[in-house]
Amino acid sequence: AADFVILPYTTDFKGSSGVLISAAAAGTPVISTDHGVIGSRVARHGLGYTYPSGNIDRLAEIMRSLPMADSPVYAEFQRRCQDYAEQNSTQAFRSRLEGTIGQTHA
Repeated sequence: AADFVILPYTTDFKGSSGVLISAAAAGTPVISTDHGVIGSRVARHGLGYTYPSGNIDRLAEIMRSLPMADSPVYAEFQRRCQDYAEQNSTQAFRSRLEGTIGQTHA
């Protein structure tokens, strides 16, 4: 029921996030810190907004300027999120593996 999901990881967090893929699968854009794997994925795939960890002023600026859920900007975030989720789904991963395995044994 949320319009955005906030992922405020500290700079010592280096992993991926199940919350990111769950939000993307639901078509919900994210607001995340800009470092590590998560920040990189959000920025590279246009899944929402990023801000420097601990920079409350930047986070507040983002929060004040969020697009409305019925806007074209929000719809584009939703499309990118859903595309990202599909490209990184278990089925997509399985298909890539099967394609790789088929190529090595052909």
